[in-house]
Amino acid sequence: MDEALTYLLGRFEKIRCLHKTPRGEVWLGADAAGRPVIYKRLRRTGLPLAKLQALAHPLWPEVYAFVEAAGETHVLEEYVQGEPMTRRLETGRYLTEREACSIARRRSTRSAATPRSPRSCATCATAAASAWRKVSQSR
Repeated sequence: MDEALTYLLGRFEKIRCLHKTPRGEVWLGADAAGRPVIYKRLRRTGLPLAKLQALAHPLWPEVYAFVEAAGETHVLEEYVQGEPMTRRLETGRYLTEREACSIARRRSTRSAATPRSPRSCATCATAAASAWRKVSQSR
């Protein structure tokens, strides 16, 4: 096994599988300090993870580490509690403007680079759109 992959896999303990498809797996895990993390094993390479890691935007889960080995990508990232947005969209339960802004404000407080003052809904929407454009352009 690749040395970098061995190191990554040793940084956490798998707790339970959250999602499994032919394209990969998503696991809930815990790091050495007992904090929850997400581990993803994806059966593809060439993903823009370095750009996501460098982006460090408060609206995206933080990518702690990733390794590409043997045609797979292994990712260790921040655990964000809550319901997946895809589930809400599939059921037609869209976020209200108030819910979206509340989430954006909560997430923005984890970054020292983000202002701590309350932001308007327009600012939240602009920040989310800007972050998504940066990630989309890197594909």
